[in-house]
Amino acid sequence: QRTGNFLPYAQRSNNYNIHSEKNYEYIRFLDTYEKTFFQFLQKGDFKTPEKEMNYVGNYWHMNQDLYSEHSNKELHQYSYEIIARHVLGGSPKPFDKYAFMPTALDFYQTSLRDPAFYQLYQRIVDYLIAYKEYVKPYSHNDPHFVGVKINDVKVSELVTYFDYFDFNATSSVFYSQEELTSYPTGFVVRQPRLNHKPFTVSVDLKSDVASDAVFKIFIGPKYHANGYPVNIEEDWMKFYELDWFVQKLVPAKTKL
Repeated sequence: QRTGNFLPYAQRSNNYNIHSEKNYEYIRFLDTYEKTFFQFLQKGDFKTPEKEMNYVGNYWHMNQDLYSEHSNKELHQYSYEIIARHVLGGSPKPFDKYAFMPTALDFYQTSLRDPAFYQLYQRIVDYLIAYKEYVKPYSHNDPHFVGVKINDVKVSELVTYFDYFDFNATSSVFYSQEELTSYPTGFVVRQPRLNHKPFTVSVDLKSDVASDAVFKIFIGPKYHANGYPVNIEEDWMKFYELDWFVQKLVPAKTKL
């Protein structure tokens, strides 16, 4: 992992202790921040949870929209996410105010390289899910489309394979002063990437009304790692929207 100046990022050591003396105040802030959110939920401070999703998002991002448009922008530097990135990154303490050694977590462009990034965001998502537990659930009539019935859905076989992909990595290679005097050699990196063959999704439905309808297709696992079938009511977070489209329906049987 290297920066734009071809200098390596600071690496988190294998024996990194997150509960160190230098992280004491940071850990206390993160712990208090999480407990405060749960207290909001348990005390019922969200009077209309359905309308306060933006506030919850701003709370975890702690941006200037959390309190008002005129709040101090420097508060963003004390947000839950930024402090958590700093603690999890494990960068060494700078020896002066001009010598900061960043880690991959300190930049949004390189955060995906650190496995701790996914653990951090999963933690934030878990708090958002906990908030949604206090939101009034949908009734059967809310998502029900009166006059439209889906009779069958068929999906052709989905075949995946690894396909080779070439990309130019010339700008990521370090050149000596002698090499820069002449036209540098180009470098192309080839790596396998997951791809899939074309597949189709067909929907048979019957409509008694003439209306526009939105169709959404989700993809998710069929079985758990232990081989048991997935229960969509319990594992709905494992399904991702693959595609959506708007279709004009007429009173008749239709095949999409």
